[in-house]
Amino acid sequence: LDREGRVTEMYGRLDAAESALISKTGREVYGDDAVVHEEANRRALAGLPAIYDWTLNRRDRPPVQFQTSVAPLREPDGRISGIVGVTRDVTAAKETERRLASALGEADRANRAKNEFLSRVSHELRTPLHAILGYGQLLAQEDLDVEAADSVEHILRGGKHLLALINEILDISRI
Repeated sequence: LDREGRVTEMYGRLDAAESALISKTGREVYGDDAVVHEEANRRALAGLPAIYDWTLNRRDRPPVQFQTSVAPLREPDGRISGIVGVTRDVTAAKETERRLASALGEADRANRAKNEFLSRVSHELRTPLHAILGYGQLLAQEDLDVEAADSVEHILRGGKHLLALINEILDISRI
């Protein structure tokens, strides 16, 4: 682009033949949508590079998303004589980003559901298990015959083992 923002050279094409764009400004090519281009061009003419995303809306085809990088074009003496820019089609990348964000949201929702489920299951399992262990400990303090004491000991060992398994599952799920 020259200092007035007119296309002077073009390699490749966006949506029109190259010859149709030579000597046109962004406003002539994009109409009111040229504001983003004009702002970036002003930055480049002030000596600052700019990178921006924009969408080309076409009548009979889906919109195309682009990313443009512009920088000042300097003469050997340092004077800014125009703008050099590179535009690339980022439609597929933007769609991938959108899908990735959606998948991440789904994964977050699934993780919250898993945590809520484990919290409820933990509570539902621990409450009766603590009751069983508590009653088992009370029974163990009684004067029981050998067979009954052995049965109570089995109940306590099994309950403690089950409680340890529940705690391990909850610890693993927190990782």
